[in-house]
Amino acid sequence: TALIALAMALPLCAQVKFAQTSEKIDIEINGKTFSTFVIGGDAPKPYLAPMRTADGVVITRRFPMEKVEGETRDHPHHRGMWFTHGDINGIDYWMNEKGAKGRHGLVKLEKVQQVKGGKKSGVIKATFTWVSDTGTPLLREERTMTFYADPVMRIVDLDATFTALEQAKFGDTKEGFFAIRLRDELREAKGTGTMRSSDGKTGMKQIWGKAFPWVDYSGTLE
Repeated sequence: TALIALAMALPLCAQVKFAQTSEKIDIEINGKTFSTFVIGGDAPKPYLAPMRTADGVVITRRFPMEKVEGETRDHPHHRGMWFTHGDINGIDYWMNEKGAKGRHGLVKLEKVQQVKGGKKSGVIKATFTWVSDTGTPLLREERTMTFYADPVMRIVDLDATFTALEQAKFGDTKEGFFAIRLRDELREAKGTGTMRSSDGKTGMKQIWGKAFPWVDYSGTLE
């Protein structure tokens, strides 16, 4: 009887809610804080941080947004989960924190098109402009992020469409577009992290810089 009652209750409480300000959108799933989508302030690009499991355990590194004792402080451009590229016309949008060497651009919010919660999923639609180091708009990004009200998992779909505002050439870099900086305990070298590709390769040396339909990254926290 208890199991039936629980199964009946889950759809009733399942929902995605948003709370929006000028610089961020807080995301709540099934009554629990999931993450914050930062879209303004002094950040050189939009990002999701911190990200949590359905049980509320934070899985992303806090730095550089916060300074936690004992946490690594390398690669300040690793902000939670983000979506940029390291070479567009020779301009770096990946490693683009203040003080970074070389030419680096900014991904600026143009407009939030839609913020809509729901019982099964919620959607954030926003337009961003990828601006060069001289202030020239190079790309317009139309982004849709869909968050799902799953009872045991946290699922995010990200869809992006780019329109060239100037001639734009994407260079070949060792990093990809889409990235997440996990907590130190989930690192492969000194933690419990394990990478596995769709064709069975394991570890960073076999996977980094190569293309796969999917890569699974697993580990143990707390």
